[in-house]
Amino acid sequence: MSAQDKDSPAKYSNTLFSEQSAHSLDSAKQLAEQERRRRLRRFQRLGLPFCLLGLCLIAFLLRKPIREIVTFEEPDFEAIQRQMAEEEERHSQEKPLSETERQALEQGKKRYGNQDAAIIIEMRFPDELFAPEGLLDLAYCAVDRKPSEIGLVLEFRQPIASEQGENSLRINGQNEVTLTAGGRTRSIKLQHDMPEADFAAALEELHASHYGPCTHPLAVTISPELRERRRQREEKALPKIIPASSSDHAQDTPPAKTLVLPAFKAETSTLPQK
Repeated sequence: MSAQDKDSPAKYSNTLFSEQSAHSLDSAKQLAEQERRRRLRRFQRLGLPFCLLGLCLIAFLLRKPIREIVTFEEPDFEAIQRQMAEEEERHSQEKPLSETERQALEQGKKRYGNQDAAIIIEMRFPDELFAPEGLLDLAYCAVDRKPSEIGLVLEFRQPIASEQGENSLRINGQNEVTLTAGGRTRSIKLQHDMPEADFAAALEELHASHYGPCTHPLAVTISPELRERRRQREEKALPKIIPASSSDHAQDTPPAKTLVLPAFKAETSTLPQK
């Protein structure tokens, strides 16, 4: 063999793999592609419907939270309070007081005067220390002066579920009294912080309307003991400090209990030189 034959290009034209090996590789690729397509068709036919069904189920379960987040509205506090009040009232009606509780309430009541009289004063306060001493003193005065014609029921306790307010003041079961004087009619609401003069006028007017004119009509006044206690408290009270330009300076205030600040004006028109 000559050197030309040795260097012939035909010697190097053959591939490292045989034709059969190349055909097997192409067949494997085709089979892999067919398997991938077969699995994709199987997923689309069997798996995809279940995935869509699961998504629909999740969306159905989360519909309310999503709606609340998207459509947020401020709560109606008045409606909530009204609903709470209705529930409390319903609970109080559903749970009446037992016989033991009724007896305890009756034993805690202090009764004065005639309990069968035409005028019955009912007072309830949480504590005797914080009760209005002026109204209590007037009620005691009315019973002391007309013990057979006026009755007083006094309680110092917290309100129960069916009662409203910590303090209660009623006359003959009513918390409002209508007075007629000098041809004029006015209504007085009975409250723990009402003026003492209005409470005294209500007692005197009611006594006159129930029992008519009498030789000694009811006159309700503050007792001398309470007046003395108030006078002592006023003497021990600290003086009131008011400026000279105040309107309170023109009132008749005891000099010993008033400190009047002198009127002065600061000069602000002239600034110091820098």
